Amino acid sequence: MPKTKMQVQKGFLFTRLAGEIEAGIAAGAYTAGEKLPSIRRLRESRGVSLETAYRAYVDLEARGLVETRPRAGFFVASRPRQAAAPRLSARPYGPSPVSFAAATADIIAASLDPRLIPLGASTLSPEWLPGRHLARILRGLLAAELEACLNYAPASGDPELRRAVARRSLMWGAPVDEEEVVITAGCAEAVALALAAAAPPGSPVVVESPTHFGFLQLLRESGHPVLALPTDPAFGLEPSALRRVLSRHSVGACLLTPHFQNPLGALMPEERKAELVELLDRRGVALIEDDIYGELSYAEERPALMRRHDRAGNVFSCSSVSKVLAPGLRIGWCLPGRRHLAAVKRLKSAFSLAVPTLAQKAVARFLAGGAFDRHLRRLRGQLRLASSQMADALSAGFPPGTRFLAPRGGNMFWLELPTGVDAMELYARARAAGINIVPGNVFSPGSAYGHHIRLSCTRPFRADIRRAVETLGELTLELMKPPARRGGRP
Repeated sequence: MPKTKMQVQKGFLFTRLAGEIEAGIAAGAYTAGEKLPSIRRLRESRGVSLETAYRAYVDLEARGLVETRPRAGFFVASRPRQAAAPRLSARPYGPSPVSFAAATADIIAASLDPRLIPLGASTLSPEWLPGRHLARILRGLLAAELEACLNYAPASGDPELRRAVARRSLMWGAPVDEEEVVITAGCAEAVALALAAAAPPGSPVVVESPTHFGFLQLLRESGHPVLALPTDPAFGLEPSALRRVLSRHSVGACLLTPHFQNPLGALMPEERKAELVELLDRRGVALIEDDIYGELSYAEERPALMRRHDRAGNVFSCSSVSKVLAPGLRIGWCLPGRRHLAAVKRLKSAFSLAVPTLAQKAVARFLAGGAFDRHLRRLRGQLRLASSQMADALSAGFPPGTRFLAPRGGNMFWLELPTGVDAMELYARARAAGINIVPGNVFSPGSAYGHHIRLSCTRPFRADIRRAVETLGELTLELMKPPARRGGRP
């Protein structure tokens, strides 16, 4: 389908604006380390949309010319990085049943092996988690409220925790009442409840490509065929791709991760989120929004929920404290659209009855005080520093042809390897060298992405992590070389 005049014009403005800023940097109008105009100032001075200004800066950041700093804005990069962004996958997949590579279970288990250097695991190091503060809260609960914590909490969740989540929703751009909060055993259960409430049995579910392997496993076990749509590594799912699918298929639900997507690290612009929600609203298709990384933005403000743009009560927002506080507590929540609230509450009661009361009380107390925001500010700074160091190490240590984007939040790096490098072979050699990575095929329902890997920043970038990245680069280079001929013949 040919592009409309408006689409062409928007693309032209985005590239033209990026080119003008790049020319200013090259001419010395902006020097290394200097702060650049804010997105809002660019919008006002250039007469462009917020998304156009934002995409211009992200494009410059992907090419190593611009960097973001928490609570500060965009700056001219001091050390340009040369890697290009990974490319979109070639074509949509499905609707088809999910199939996994034979080695998927082994790959997932390896990501938790403490003997391996964890370049692939997505769970944060305990030294970045507020263990001491949580211990003080738990000791106080055990001393004063143990009897109450021994009983079941209501199926929808402990009232104190639901109030705490509702208060925090004021910062997410989509405030909810505590009665609209359903506490779950992590984000995975929240997504499972949303699927069960919204997607008719056997109906196709739209997902990003690549997407988190946990979602693929859930869809396989629940009997939902998958429609996997190529997804921009910087900006997430294209509305045009979703529009085409909705015009050709009857879809049960759409499952997206708009903020620092796993494994891409993509951050969806606000205008794109609004357009996707509107598309789904018109078709009556539920949107299940995974916001598990939303609190980990490196920028001053965290991105708003897609639910913010919902007018039909058809958006489920799902999240948890697993990526920011403590994965072992298994505390998450589902914020169903008003059309589905009763169904989610009923299903929660049937699925697991209740989440452990003691863990709910501990999280409620942590969220209610200022300690959580102080922890988030510290964690975001630690992640941003580690990801910047990882980007520098990847640029220096990996061979030409490697493509990646430095994340703007979260902790994911999605690498497109040079032509001819097999990700499964690299995984095997890395594991033999004591290093864990995740090959790209586990993020696809049809085992695509055979020359991609996911790396993660989950701990301080110390000497062992640096050496592991250097070793991984050397192994990648070895796999680029043609095998030696035998028999001494030329």
